[in-house]
Formats: sequence, structure tokens, C-alpha cells
Amino acid sequence: MKTKIIFYFSFFLIFFYGCEYIPNNPIESVSSDLIQIDSLSLPNELLLSINNKYQAKIILSSNRENIIIFANLYDPKYKLIMENLIFQKNLQLNKTVFTAEIKFDSNYINGNYLLEIFVKNKNFQKLLLQKKFYFFNGKENIAPIITDLIFPDTVIVGQYFTFSIKVIDYNGYQDIKRVYFKLYDENGNFLAQDDMRDNGDPIYGDAAANDSVFSYRNFFTSAAANKQRKFEIQAEDFGGLKSVKLSHIVFVKQ
Repeated sequence: MKTKIIFYFSFFLIFFYGCEYIPNNPIESVSSDLIQIDSLSLPNELLLSINNKYQAKIILSSNRENIIIFANLYDPKYKLIMENLIFQKNLQLNKTVFTAEIKFDSNYINGNYLLEIFVKNKNFQKLLLQKKFYFFNGKENIAPIITDLIFPDTVIVGQYFTFSIKVIDYNGYQDIKRVYFKLYDENGNFLAQDDMRDNGDPIYGDAAANDSVFSYRNFFTSAAANKQRKFEIQAEDFGGLKSVKLSHIVFVKQ
């Protein structure tokens, strides 16, 4: 669902758009009387300098036959990057041991990854658990750089305007977490903030997707007429580093 901030400044409203996210904490929920987790080995982090494989181990007690465990892996942007990874199955006494290895390399970005693990047989399928873990690829993290700001100096009440900025991240485009602005009135009071887009969506004034140019399109209402408004723009990467802030003041003409 796409929503935007409309710049009301006597009273302003922010409509938050829905977004997918990685939970802050692992959710380890299961089960029924027929499926019981006896033991888990799911590391909280993977450091490429030490190991290039995330190793998962689950021990179940179950009276169901032909149990299969598989997983889906999501990157820090909650993009599905691995689907239906089947765990290897071994029987040990009255327990069933499931293991899997996920190989990482330096092309994977730093950040929190989400592993969703499912259990199924021919009669049922359910989410067994979710696990978040941090991956570090060993590369030095460099803060993003923002440049080439395009922004009008004067805008007119009720008329759409667009501004854009180019972002450079030496750890790769995929390391850019967000580019956002904060808006202030002429007295320095905070009014609103929102993310800029690089998705090729004309609603946000973006000309081309994934070209490192982030854009935003909106308009001011009469509440801002004949006043100045200050924008502060900043980029953040998945390592938590932020660019310098670039500021721009516009005059809103009646």
C-alpha cells in the first residue's frame, strides 16, 4: 500500500505505509502434542572471518512419520534469497535430528537475516519457528555518501514538486538501507519525515529504479504559504552508518 505525507503544517498528518520487517527477536514457537522441539542449535551470528557456513540443528520428538523440515532465508531487506532448503534427517534413539548448512560469502551484505523454518509431511505443514541472526562479511563498512541534490528553491502552494539525491555506497548498492528526509518549519520545529524512493515509481517522482538516485514528490498546503521550510536529507546503510546530512531551504509561495 502506497501512502504519502501531505505537508500540512498547522496540523500535519503522517500516514505510515505498510512495510515488511525482520522481527527484533527470534520467535521460537511450536508446537502441538505431536511435534515437540527437544533441542535447538541456531547461532545468533555468523562472522565470515571465522566460518562461512551457518549451521542449524533441530532435534524433535514426534510420532508422525515422514516429517520433513525446510527453510526459507531472507536478507536484511526482507528479500527472499533462498527457498525450500531441505534439512538432512537422521534418527538417533527416539529422537529425530535435522541439520542444515547455509554457505555465505563476501557478496552477502552485513546485517540481520531471517530464517523461517517449516515442518511438514503429506498431511500438514506449519511454521515451526523464525530465527534472526547477524552476518558480517568481513569487509570494512563505509558510510554512504549523498551528492547531486536537485531541489527547487521556491515552490507554489498546491503544486507538486520533486527533489532527488544520488547515493554512493562503496559496500554496494544493496547495502543502502534507507534514504530519508526530515522537515522543519522556519523556527526549527520538527514537522515530519519520510523515506525517499529509488523504485521507478512516478508517484514519488522517481525516474528509474535502482539507479542510486532517490526521489520524493509532494506539495504544500496553504498552511505553509509565504513561509520557509527546511529539509534535511540523510542516507543510512545496513551496518548502521549514516551519511552526512544535506540541508535545503525552500520558500513556499502563495
